[in-house]
Amino acid sequence: MTSSRGSEVLRPPRGGSPPRDSVALATGEAVFLAPIAAEAAQRHWADTPEDRERYGDAGLAWCAHDTQYILSWAFLGRSVLAAQLAWLARVLAARGYPLEHLRRVIKLAADVVEERHGDAAAEAVASLRAEAASLPV
Repeated sequence: MTSSRGSEVLRPPRGGSPPRDSVALATGEAVFLAPIAAEAAQRHWADTPEDRERYGDAGLAWCAHDTQYILSWAFLGRSVLAAQLAWLARVLAARGYPLEHLRRVIKLAADVVEERHGDAAAEAVASLRAEAASLPV
């Protein structure tokens, strides 16, 4: 399905390098990123009717896709997360996407990681929250 965005057509993500599927915590526990990204995207979508209207179903797919990348960066460390989020924020801002919405989905992703993995993922959760707070909006 495609959605109209002004004169552009937004298509669901395809091709290119996919985001990581999972990461392993120091405890050996696996963190499956796609379900966390999907949950954060769904929560964000539920509270942002303007995104649903502007981007449609393809926008939800993009939100989950980008959030899965964000999660993988968070588990690689805060410096990786910071650098990649700076890049992503520039790309999204250039496309007219409100960075406050990016900040919100990052916070939601941190919430879902914490709910599902607790203290075992505390470092990634802290990085996500800190970087969300430092985003320029």
